Amino acid sequence: MIDGLGKDKDAVRYIAEHLKIEGIISTRGVLISAARSYDIRSVQRVFAIDTAALKSAIKTLKTNNPDEVEVMPGLMPGIIKAVKPVVKKPLIVGGLIKSQRDAEIAFNSGADYVSSGCEKLWGL
Repeated sequence: MIDGLGKDKDAVRYIAEHLKIEGIISTRGVLISAARSYDIRSVQRVFAIDTAALKSAIKTLKTNNPDEVEVMPGLMPGIIKAVKPVVKKPLIVGGLIKSQRDAEIAFNSGADYVSSGCEKLWGL
């Protein structure tokens, strides 16, 4: 999400060569694949809006082979438990996590990490 850059593999090449980034987060498989070709860590973000979307995402994850997976929204213990053994990657959950209890539920459900825009959770 850098103003002036497209959301394509050429943008990944540019930021890899000129900005020396360490990683990207994206929902787009083509960007995950491009990141891998430039030895950039990748997190594939998945929006679990329904069963069909989740099944499609799991299939895509196997093709794109990201370093980590982020499932959103993060307040879905049953989905976290179901996705963790399938993706076989570190699992990040994020979105709508606003309390320490929310984070604990995510961790107890199998999440490896929690992402949150709620500053009071950042030091936990």
